[in-house]
Amino acid sequence: MYGCTERSNLAVQTYQKMLQDGFAPNEITYSIVIISCANGALMEIGDKLIKTIENKVQQMGPILINSIMLFYGKTGNLERAVEVFESLGDKKNVITWNVILQCCAVSGSSEEASRFFGLMIENGIEPNLKSIGSLLNAHSHSLNVEGAKDVFDQMLNKYNLIPDVHTQISMVDVLGRSGAIEQAEDLLNSVCFDLVSDEAFGLSTLLGACRIHGNLDVAERIFTKLDSMGLADSASYVSMMNIYAKYELWDKRANVHAEMQRKGVKRTPGISQVEVNGMPHKFVVSDRSFSSHEQVHDFLSEIRSKVMDLGYNPDLKCATRQMSTREEKIQHLWEHSEKIAVAFALLNTGTDVVVTKNLRMCEDCHKASAYISMLYPDRKIKIRDASRFHTFKNGKCSCNNK
Repeated sequence: MYGCTERSNLAVQTYQKMLQDGFAPNEITYSIVIISCANGALMEIGDKLIKTIENKVQQMGPILINSIMLFYGKTGNLERAVEVFESLGDKKNVITWNVILQCCAVSGSSEEASRFFGLMIENGIEPNLKSIGSLLNAHSHSLNVEGAKDVFDQMLNKYNLIPDVHTQISMVDVLGRSGAIEQAEDLLNSVCFDLVSDEAFGLSTLLGACRIHGNLDVAERIFTKLDSMGLADSASYVSMMNIYAKYELWDKRANVHAEMQRKGVKRTPGISQVEVNGMPHKFVVSDRSFSSHEQVHDFLSEIRSKVMDLGYNPDLKCATRQMSTREEKIQHLWEHSEKIAVAFALLNTGTDVVVTKNLRMCEDCHKASAYISMLYPDRKIKIRDASRFHTFKNGKCSCNNK
């Protein structure tokens, strides 16, 4: 996300310079900037731009409409994306349907994705591999394994679609997230890869599932394969280190870390971002580089005490560094970037909190966010990680804590 944010800011600045120099934007210009705002989580800027477009463009074409839908979907406003979709009436084509399915997938709404897929078929629109992929992703994020299996089986039998590599990897993701690691591994081993990059993606997907469910044997097998093929990247090394940390195998974790350093693989830092008054604010773990850090960390301590009273029990397995005491581990967990970002947003805005993170949110931050939302019943806490959107409200998450 960090790179996306930098490019998004550049896209917005270039657009503003274009206006200053007297050039009139067209629909392609607007589409690029809107998607850039979505990718960089620049919600206030994106909303203002859409209002400008609605006032200036009398009849929007499909590219621009699809971009607006994707903006709402990627910034956690599925309801608004659906409104834009439904406003099209009978002008929808397969691309439009695929966009709304993609929005449902990002939001982790399996039910909505299934509903729209059914409507798509009823309206005589033939699904393609993109349609199936988005539906599978929605089922994956909702852990709707049976729904995903049905869709996967129907691809060839009902829709005459031959699963491609990416669709099969999506199914590996479904099985892996649900805990069926061995089934996921069997499916992955049956895939015929033409591109090394696709194989790396498939192996990394399964390794990520092993991290979630703590499957050490399969994780070591997958990581060894990635490493022997020269495909292990920063995320692979970090996943393996985190798995060893969960099992408190600190020597093995240290060996992986040493190998990572020896090979010059740079770790991607976790970065969480919030937008306040149209300005993005980015945070890293234990961040004290911003002017209000004392106030924010004091506020975090208050929040931590309150959620403890509500029953929050820290997931110490998410403390991936070797520490001697329970208190040290808890303090480390409350230095995670997404917790800092949430606290900063709660202090500086009176609206819903929207955080974007470039990596997957850990289980403890997920649990803590649910409890924090109980302290602020009038505000939603939305966190988009590398996987999907999580919307926390009154102690519950839109993913049903899956």
